[in-house]
Amino acid sequence: MQDFIDRITDILAGMTRRDRLLLGGLVLFFGTITIGGSMMWAKGSLATRHQLIVDREDTLHKIRVMAIEHEEAQALAASIEAKLTEHSGTDLSSFMEQASRAVGIQDRLDSVRQKSQTSEGNLQATVSSVSLSKLSLEEMANLIYEMETSDFPLRIQNLKAKARKKGDEMQLSLSMDIAAYTVLDVAEESDG
Repeated sequence: MQDFIDRITDILAGMTRRDRLLLGGLVLFFGTITIGGSMMWAKGSLATRHQLIVDREDTLHKIRVMAIEHEEAQALAASIEAKLTEHSGTDLSSFMEQASRAVGIQDRLDSVRQKSQTSEGNLQATVSSVSLSKLSLEEMANLIYEMETSDFPLRIQNLKAKARKKGDEMQLSLSMDIAAYTVLDVAEESDG
């Protein structure tokens, strides 16, 4: 190490004062540039890492929210499945008889015919055509209200009402396509 210092001292001794000042200025200039560049690189690197941390914290928050939503959806799915299972012994024809009896129009329920049946997973949808005749507007509204507010798992897919005037009274013929939903047992699902 002493040899290196001696060589530097000999080189500097052979230079003029102006050359030594220029060399010192160059060393100081490049040293300042190197330190400044290093600081800027470190600042940029820290900013990048900070942004990465913020992004990961945001992703973690989204995952936690999704986990909470998933738990809520699982609970909702369990309650829906319980409602579906609760009515598994009742078909749409029986339900329509009960609903029309509750409204007082059981004698005007003309037919309930199954049109199609589809399954997806353990959920089975049965679409049936339901016909009623000689209904007043109030009776039709009461029947639909009874159907929609019950816990029976159904969806009215199509409703057609034809009006006929008989004397001073308006009578409606009602035709509906209704999908009723049931949960298949695991044994039934593996057979089908």
